[in-house]
Amino acid sequence: MSMTTTRKPAPSSAIQIADITRELAARCADLCYTDLPEDVRLRVRQCLLDWIGVTLAGACEPLVHMLAEEAREQGGYAQATVVGHAMTTSSRQAALINGSASHALDYDDVNMACTGHPSVVLIPALLALAESRGASGRDFMTAFAAGYETMCQLGLVCGDAQYSNGFHTTATLGTLGAAAACARLLQLDADDTATALGIASTMAAGLKSMFGTMCKPLHAGRASADGLQAAQLAARGFTSRADAIECPQGLIATHGGTASLGAACRRPSWPHAASPAVPMRLNVRKASSPRTVVPRRWELRWPRRTAAGICATTCSSSTPPVMAHMPPLRPRATCACNTHCGLMTCAA
Repeated sequence: MSMTTTRKPAPSSAIQIADITRELAARCADLCYTDLPEDVRLRVRQCLLDWIGVTLAGACEPLVHMLAEEAREQGGYAQATVVGHAMTTSSRQAALINGSASHALDYDDVNMACTGHPSVVLIPALLALAESRGASGRDFMTAFAAGYETMCQLGLVCGDAQYSNGFHTTATLGTLGAAAACARLLQLDADDTATALGIASTMAAGLKSMFGTMCKPLHAGRASADGLQAAQLAARGFTSRADAIECPQGLIATHGGTASLGAACRRPSWPHAASPAVPMRLNVRKASSPRTVVPRRWELRWPRRTAAGICATTCSSSTPPVMAHMPPLRPRATCACNTHCGLMTCAA
C-alpha cells in the first residue's frame, strides 16, 4: 500500500508578508517620470517648496549650528550645500544637517500612512546626491515620488505597531524611504534597490523617548544620511539580504507589523504641503564658494485670507489630525483640519 503525502499550505502570515522587499524594490526601480500624474507632480513641487520654508526657518536652531561645526571639524570633499549656511560639505553630512534643520521646528509635512514626515528625510538626501551628480529636475521628482510611496507603503505594512513599540517612524521607515529614493536617482535595478532597502533596514533606528530633545530632529537627518549611504553602498556592490523587511528577525519582526503584501502595493495618499497660491521670494547673496548661496532675506506672501482658507486649497477637514510630538518652539498657525502647513506655520 503506497502512501502519499500532501504538502501543507504555508501559514497565512507567511503568504501575507512574502516578497515585500522585492516588490517594493521593483516598483521603485520601474517608476518613470511619465508615470507620474500631473496631480502628483504638483504635490512633489509643493513638498519641495514646503521643505525650503521649514529648512530656512530651522537653519538657525542651535542643534543645526552644532552639526555644522562638527562637519567643519571633520572636513571632507565639498560635494553639497548646507542650506542657510556659508558652507559645502560631503553629501552625507549635508543630508544629515539639512534633514535635521528641516525637522527642527516640527512644522514639516506629514502623511499618516507612515505616521511620519516623508519630505524631511527624502529631500535632503536627494538634493545632496543630485547636486554632487548633476541630476536633472525630472530625475529628482521621479526619485522623490518613488521614495515617498515606498516610505508610506512600508507604513501600511507595519501599521501602527512600530510606532506603538516606541519607534519614531520618520527615522525608521524614513531610512528605507531615503534609500529607495536615492536608489532610483542612481538608476539602480530592482535587485540592487532591494539590497539598498536591506542595508537601510539594518540602519533603521530612532526612539520616541527622545521627543522633546535635539535627538528628534536628528532622527530625520540620520535617516536621510543613512538612506543615502545605503543606496551608494548598494551601487558599489555591497551585500545585504533581499528580504530584509519580511524575513525572520527582519524589520517587521523586530520593529513591528504583520500586514499583507497587498498593503505594500497600495498607493498611499499624498501630503498636505504648501498651497500653490503661496509664492515664495528668496533673495540670496553669493558666498565665497560659487556653489554656495546663503539666504539674506526670505519672504512669504499670500492673498488676504485666513489660515484656514490658505490650507483649504490643498487639504480637507476629513484628514486625520497630525500628532504634535514636541512642545511648540514657535506660535503655530493652524487650519480647520489641525494639520501643519509648513510654509504657513514657519512664517507665523
